[in-house]
Amino acid sequence: MLADKLFGAPERKPPPKRKKPASARGGRRRPAQRGPQRGQAPRRGARKQAPSPEVMQRRMDLLGLCFVALAVYLGYVIYLGRNGGTAGNGAETGLAYAVGKGAVVFPVALGLGGLALIMRPLLPSPGSIAVGAVAVSAGFLLALAAQTAGLGPNGVREELFEPGFIQQHGGVLGEVLYWASSTLFQRIGAHIIAVLLVVAGLLLVAGRSVGDMVAAARRGFKRARDGASDFATLMRDSRAHTTDPDVIDTDSSDTDPIWGPPEAIHDAPTIRKADPPAAEPELDISAIDRIADDEPGPTETPTFDDGHTTETFRVTNTSEGSPDIADGIDGEADDSGADGRSDGEAVNHDPDTTELEAAKSAGEITGEALTPMGNKRSNITESEELAYVEPVAAKMLERGANDKGPDRSDHEKVARNLLEALGHFGVEAKLVGVVSGPHVSRYELKLAPGTKMSKVTALKDDLAYALASTDIRILAPIPGKQAVGVEVPNSKRRLVRLGDIYGGRPEGSSPLVAWLGKDISGRAVCTDLQKMPHALIAGTTGSGKSGSVNAILSSLLLHASPNELRLVLVDPKQVELNHYERIPHLLTPVVTSPRLAANVLNNLIAEMENRYTVMSKARCRNIAELNKFRVAHDEAPLPFILCVIDELADLMMVAPAEVEDAII
Repeated sequence: MLADKLFGAPERKPPPKRKKPASARGGRRRPAQRGPQRGQAPRRGARKQAPSPEVMQRRMDLLGLCFVALAVYLGYVIYLGRNGGTAGNGAETGLAYAVGKGAVVFPVALGLGGLALIMRPLLPSPGSIAVGAVAVSAGFLLALAAQTAGLGPNGVREELFEPGFIQQHGGVLGEVLYWASSTLFQRIGAHIIAVLLVVAGLLLVAGRSVGDMVAAARRGFKRARDGASDFATLMRDSRAHTTDPDVIDTDSSDTDPIWGPPEAIHDAPTIRKADPPAAEPELDISAIDRIADDEPGPTETPTFDDGHTTETFRVTNTSEGSPDIADGIDGEADDSGADGRSDGEAVNHDPDTTELEAAKSAGEITGEALTPMGNKRSNITESEELAYVEPVAAKMLERGANDKGPDRSDHEKVARNLLEALGHFGVEAKLVGVVSGPHVSRYELKLAPGTKMSKVTALKDDLAYALASTDIRILAPIPGKQAVGVEVPNSKRRLVRLGDIYGGRPEGSSPLVAWLGKDISGRAVCTDLQKMPHALIAGTTGSGKSGSVNAILSSLLLHASPNELRLVLVDPKQVELNHYERIPHLLTPVVTSPRLAANVLNNLIAEMENRYTVMSKARCRNIAELNKFRVAHDEAPLPFILCVIDELADLMMVAPAEVEDAII
């Protein structure tokens, strides 16, 4: 200061002006820094930041793992009665005084609490679960102390907090709860409070109301009742289709009449037992030959039960009183007999074995039926040579009205709208032709040079919207043409009947030629199902699946006889194929049971494998070549077998394993 007075004070700059706060300047206020800056010690009394949820959950996980480990340790001591050391024995004694008999469930409760802490983020309401667990524990201890519903060992409380009593019941905690509740509400109040705490705690833990619990119990009862009903129905169905002769089916559906072709009536083979003669007479072998020649020969044994029984031999006496032929042959016959028969066969007259040998002889006669070539007849379905007159298609089929041709005004309108819609999207094209069919018309467009066809195909939905059509189809390009085709449904569709397309059976084709309909140009389309071992007709509701199946079956029945074609029809809905029930082409009646359909498919597989065996022996590749071979060797040809299944998806849902294995 003295120096300033002597030499003069130096010039001092004025202090800088303080900037206005951001709120006063209208700007954004910078947030104040919390906590000490780097290099500075934290201020005393500063507030600590709360840990993040992730840190809290890690702490809960560690605490839960500790609880689980402690529960395992206490269970080792309490449940197994092992020595747990000083800590274990002390914990067991302390729990006996604290909660009494509640110590038995304490390790389980502790382990569940630890798992709840670990799974806390996944629980809907951890707070309610914790409160409910505490309420259940308190109610359980109070019930032990009050001996509610006879809970706990029998004993008489002489006074409160008696050491011997509390260790066998609710412990100190239960005794405190009992003292408070009984003092306020007497002993009956303690019982009511114990039950209330347990029920309320269970509701809180479950997170449900009483109404929800009643509804859940009702649903469980309904499921149990439905399950019992389904099981009873399944047992009835299995009993109805069982092959066990000891099980009698009482279902009334088996007594319903079966509509179909009449069954052939044939007598079963009979073998009569005669009294043993005094002396076995020698029989004339030629008489046996004459009797055998007069009897009809055996026919084939079909694989499917189509109502035709297998024909068998019957041997009868030529005159009354003569011994049975089966009883009279013994030893060697005369070599001069017809056909060179040399060996005879003796019949055992033992009453215990007569019935068995009768069954064996009947089986041998049926199983060893021979073909005209002298070979054993195979177990395959052969032609029965039925007297069948093919229907006259011209008299049975109805033709539609005369075609008046396409509607030119409608075509011009659609073509104009189509070109206009393409122009809006920057596609330049011109119409070069229109092909009109009964349901769909195809508009052929030629694109301008440099226009990609993918640009047209990407506009499918936009063009359908512009033409107010349900759906359109774009061919880019049309096969064999330098043009793009847009197929649009006609506004007025023409009905196509089977009489309009049926053209008979082309010369040299198989019996499986089916007429399907008309193509987009109006020409009738047919196909040979022999070239399609499997065909799947799919589509939405109302797209014509049933109409296509009926067209195929009707066209086949018009030119194929039962000697050439046999059918197996599966109709789970019972309304689509039931009108084919009386046709003679059926191997079996129309199958309506989904479970029986699996058996039918297995029979078809067995038939297919048998036919493959026959074809391999004949060195043939298909049925047509095999039939030529069999006809050349004076054997009956094999008919084609066509299986038609309606609603295959529903059938696979009922019996998925059987049906899938049969199809694959």
